[in-house]
This record gives sequence, C-alpha cells and structure tokens, in this order.
Amino acid sequence: MTRHLDFDQFLREQNAGRAERGNLVDRKAQWLEKIKILYATVQEILFPYIERGAMRVHVSSMELREELLGSYEVPSLNIDLGNSSVRFVPVGTILLGSPGRVDLVGPHGKVRFVLTLPDADRPILVGSTASEGARPDKPAKPMDLAAYVWKVSTSPPLIRYSALDPEALQSAIMDVARGQSARR
Repeated sequence: MTRHLDFDQFLREQNAGRAERGNLVDRKAQWLEKIKILYATVQEILFPYIERGAMRVHVSSMELREELLGSYEVPSLNIDLGNSSVRFVPVGTILLGSPGRVDLVGPHGKVRFVLTLPDADRPILVGSTASEGARPDKPAKPMDLAAYVWKVSTSPPLIRYSALDPEALQSAIMDVARGQSARR
C-alpha cells in the first residue's frame, strides 16, 4: 500500500504546476496558426515550381511533446524534390529565445525558422528577477503571438535572423538537400 500512496503523491507533484502555468490553450492555438502561416508562405513562394511539377508538396501530421503543453498533433510540410526530399518539422513554442521554431530538415542538415518580432535581427532574451518587480507568486500570462513573424535563423553560437523571402527559402532548401546553396 505504501507504493500506491507514493505513486499518488508523485502524480500530485507532477500535476501541481498545471494551474499555476496560466492558460496555454490560446498559446497553442496561436502557435498552430503560425505554423499554418509558415507553410502557406512556403507554398506561395514555391508555387511556380510546384505548378510546373518540379517539386511536390504535401502536409502530414506528427506528434509533438512539450513539457508545459503535453503531447499534441502538429502539421509537417514535406517537399519532394525528385532526387531528395526535405521536411518542415515543428520543434515547439515554449522555447528560450523564440516563441516558436520549425526546422527544415534534409539529408545534409537543418535550417531553423523562428518566430520573432518583425524588427529583430537576433535573439533578445528578456527577463527580470523578483527584486526588479517580477512576481514569482503570480503566473505569467501566455505570450500573444500575433505580432510575431517567421524568419530564417543561423545556427548558434552567433545567431542572426533574416527575412523569409524566396532567396532565403531556396537557399535553405539547397543547404539541407545537397549541402550547398546560392547564398554563402
């Protein structure tokens, strides 16, 4: 019986923070909408190539697990390039440095696509301590993602953001598909 009580206590501890984390339902809905916007932008940029049959694009579903949101279904955008394929894979929305990231993954690596404010050219970490006015006893409200846009990110340690435009997307696809791009 002791084990059963220990397990019950364990489950109470695991679930204790749920109410304190704020309502993340809206955050998850905004995140899923931002993913749809990214995929629509990618398909719009690639439309001339899709239309003439140079590539095929389809959306599939995958499971994503985030500590604060649990497991949930997200769309993944797959691009068949003929000799190879690449895939947009959502990473998460509860991240340090960005309220959302989707990786473009191919046989030769990955390129990060991040949600950031329109004028940002690098990550900006903002925080405060209790002495600076933060209220550790009051949970923070989930971030509103409405003002955030998708940008292409370089890899750490020196992270820089650039606009998601046709040249950046084509370069990212070539990078992950064959290990080289037009923008070097």
